[in-house]
Amino acid sequence: VLDPARAYLAARAPALPAALLASVGAGALRGLKNVKTPLAITLASNGLHAALAYGLMFGPRPMGVAGAATATAVAEWASAAAYAAALFRDRAKLGLEDGPPPVSPAGVWADFAPFAAAGAAVAARTALLLAVKTAAAATATRLGTVPAAAHQVLMQLWLLASFAVDSLAVAGQALVGEAVGREDDEGARGVAERLLVLGTLAGALLAASMLAAGSPLELALTGGDASVRGAVHALLPLALGILPLNAAVYVLDGVLLGAGDFGFLAAAMAVSAAGAGVALAAAPPTLEGVWVALIALMGGRAATLLWRFQSAGGPVPPRGGERDW
Repeated sequence: VLDPARAYLAARAPALPAALLASVGAGALRGLKNVKTPLAITLASNGLHAALAYGLMFGPRPMGVAGAATATAVAEWASAAAYAAALFRDRAKLGLEDGPPPVSPAGVWADFAPFAAAGAAVAARTALLLAVKTAAAATATRLGTVPAAAHQVLMQLWLLASFAVDSLAVAGQALVGEAVGREDDEGARGVAERLLVLGTLAGALLAASMLAAGSPLELALTGGDASVRGAVHALLPLALGILPLNAAVYVLDGVLLGAGDFGFLAAAMAVSAAGAGVALAAAPPTLEGVWVALIALMGGRAATLLWRFQSAGGPVPPRGGERDW
């Protein structure tokens, strides 16, 4: 897979600036509680992506995986352009109607230090999470073609369900952040608790729905390959059974991000990633062992985030608690 991977990366890498610009645009609009524009941009860019991917991969001049990467790159640049247009439209709300504020060389660090500190913590947290998932994928790949294919199918299904629930985490970031900014502990706690209940229920509903789909879902995801389908079937209950816990983790993550608890999130991820790494190293050389390690990762995240959420010293203390602002 090395040569196709290189071809994919060569076509995909030029879109990295676009992906970062789109992330900033989405974050800024969410901060304004505008979630409709990011939804519209996401739907349009993914529609473009889907159409281009099929044509470039399998069209008159098939490009294979390089075509898939090219489609992704084009869609991401289109997304970045759309976000830039949306931010320009809302420049008055962002305080930029007269252009960017002047920045003196002496004041650069003071202006950007809070963002650098928060960004470094979030980057470390994300890097640790991706490191565990990459290690899991590498382990599955070493098990052979069928386990590697089954792992990717299960992981994409897992991520699809988790990111569906992540919409509640995004709401938590905006709503909890606003309440914390108003020094309204009770309001922040109320929003967080409601989102946690909704997220857990949504995760349970998604898990039940996908398990009920059973064989048709497996057939669609594996293209009818009997070996891969059998491997997916064996692990589907394990992969989907953890979705309610995943949903709670995503919601708690969003709540603490909204409250600006970046340092704790990075430290909690370090603890969880270490536990998952140990589990992956100690697991038997099977695909089930890989998924037990991934579940250990989510279990560690759930334990640390829930501890913080229930702590009187946390950024969203329990009702009735006191906190010095």
